[in-house]
Amino acid sequence: MFLYVYAKPDVMQGHRFSDDVAITFAWSKKHAYRKFSWLYKLEMKNIKRISIFRLFGKHGVDVLTDY
Repeated sequence: MFLYVYAKPDVMQGHRFSDDVAITFAWSKKHAYRKFSWLYKLEMKNIKRISIFRLFGKHGVDVLTDY
């Protein structure tokens, strides 16, 4: 299993923090897409696999958004 992240900027208009980010464990990007699609109308390009070796870097914190 791998960790996948769905991230999209400016989803929640009118809120102080408007970006939306969700994570899930899945066997593939297609499997992650099916899991995220219960909550979001999304595009495959907004789903990225996160390397478990990168997660929680040397300071114990990881930023999941890339913008």
